[in-house]
Amino acid sequence: MLRHRSTDGARAWEFTRTGTVISPLSKSRGSGNASLMRLAPVPMAAYKSLKQTYLWAAASSITTHPSLECIEACAAYGTLIVGAIQGWSKEQIISTGKQMAYVMKSSELQEVLKGAYLEKERHQISSTGYVVHTMEAALWAFTRTNDFEEGAVLAVNLAHDADTVGAVYG
Repeated sequence: MLRHRSTDGARAWEFTRTGTVISPLSKSRGSGNASLMRLAPVPMAAYKSLKQTYLWAAASSITTHPSLECIEACAAYGTLIVGAIQGWSKEQIISTGKQMAYVMKSSELQEVLKGAYLEKERHQISSTGYVVHTMEAALWAFTRTNDFEEGAVLAVNLAHDADTVGAVYG
């Protein structure tokens, strides 16, 4: 029997009942930022292949955060993490995000990847627990600073879900 303390007891119960770790695709729930927050080990493991990273990163969200926004955000951000691991410039990372926007189905995620955050000021950035907001906040901090520490401080000082935004930025 699975013993799991979580705010999402329904999924833990589903695993106990059926043994499945795959949640059904959801549009209305599960668009929180936790699958994005825990994503980094996936692209680190698959960094030699962008295609593998994209697929594994998307799959990593499905067990707990099966919404379209979460799956696509993980796939896209995983690819951007690989770019950072491989030493891409900031401009290359931003450009890759813009290219990926055209294959995303989530219109909100498309806007972020196209670079809407590049034109926003601090008061226009939301750092809530919504996956798209978290990704935008992390990318905003990344593009507004020139060194890691400065960006991390900027990311966590956005407040609200500061720990997760900081983890995603990192």
